Amino acid sequence: MNFIKKNTFSKLGYIFTNFDLCFKKKYYLRQKYVLPYQHLFKIDNLIPQKKINFKIIANTESVKINFNFNRSNSVNDYNFIEKSYFSKNGIFYINEIFDRTVDNFSLYNQFSSNLFDLDIKIFFKTFRYNIFYPGRIYSNPKKISKKKCIIISTMGKTGSTTLLNTFSNLNIPVVKYEKFKEYFGTTKLKRFEFINYDTGIPFIKKRNIEIRNNKTTTKEKRSRNLVDLIDYYNVVNKFEKNYKKKIYIFVFRNVENSFLSAHFHKNGFFYNKEKISDKEIMNNLKKEKSEYYRRYDKWIKLLFQTYNLKLNNFKKKDNFFYFQNKKSEFYILNLDNLNNFIKSFTKTFVKKKVIRKDSNIAKNKAYSKTYQRIKKKSNFLKKFNNHNFVYLKKIHKKLNM
Repeated sequence: MNFIKKNTFSKLGYIFTNFDLCFKKKYYLRQKYVLPYQHLFKIDNLIPQKKINFKIIANTESVKINFNFNRSNSVNDYNFIEKSYFSKNGIFYINEIFDRTVDNFSLYNQFSSNLFDLDIKIFFKTFRYNIFYPGRIYSNPKKISKKKCIIISTMGKTGSTTLLNTFSNLNIPVVKYEKFKEYFGTTKLKRFEFINYDTGIPFIKKRNIEIRNNKTTTKEKRSRNLVDLIDYYNVVNKFEKNYKKKIYIFVFRNVENSFLSAHFHKNGFFYNKEKISDKEIMNNLKKEKSEYYRRYDKWIKLLFQTYNLKLNNFKKKDNFFYFQNKKSEFYILNLDNLNNFIKSFTKTFVKKKVIRKDSNIAKNKAYSKTYQRIKKKSNFLKKFNNHNFVYLKKIHKKLNM
């Protein structure tokens, strides 16, 4: 009750001082510079409702919206549904009906890249009792490069988000992605929307079933694939087409640590919450190990095929390897050398000290103790048949992993 009273007084105070941002049918947001995944704005429903209807016109092809249901002051209550929308013409029709009332909803940058000169218009069909909260505005780096860009491509849990966030406020456009054309077949992007099953209410409902049965639902696979497809579209149609010089950065991680980290990223929350035994966790790891190694091996193969690269052409420079042709530069490195790479790379391109921005690391998660305990017992993960994973063997040897 105290929270409700405090929240009510806070809203009234905001309305009094920012009346021009309240009770409108139209809202406009313009930002010269947007970070990857950045929160853009929140709209608070003074009268929570189950039906949410509005239209967005933007100069971006994809947006992400979190619909929050009577949310308390906790940021980790998972009482929300996250949906992503894609439209080539930048027009989005949001027509949602939920089985519970929506207290507020927030819009985010869907792309794994920074955006420039973003322009968004929001239209409601009828007058609404709503409050508009613009997101934080970040300073725009001076002299943004229009000729070169940074493209980061890695498997999950190899420091790619840390690298993306570290480089995103430099004067070079930067993007990351994971999957290549071969993963999507003939899928065409026009207009679609989907729920993210890796967070919010769907995450809470499905993960217990997934842990016990060691299965991933079709809906979950589809949502993850569509997120990767949007990132692939962004790289191919925005970055590789619009910039003459591309700087590619490929970060690799010891496959055992990568697998363990990816497994806990997916399941660690529930291992910790449901107090799953170490024995059961180890059994799950054994069941999934070979499949993950195969996927990593295939990913490395596709990476070098996509860019027509040969590992032997990379020459060592400091603690990473480097190759250059007429239009592109390529860097490969071991995650263990990420700090040294950031220092060397930024010293060359921006000539200033850059602070590393760690993101999504296990030691900050609730399951950290369980993760560290299992890691000490996971020697069996190192026993994999090199003859079956040719590309893993080569990259491990090259980067001394």
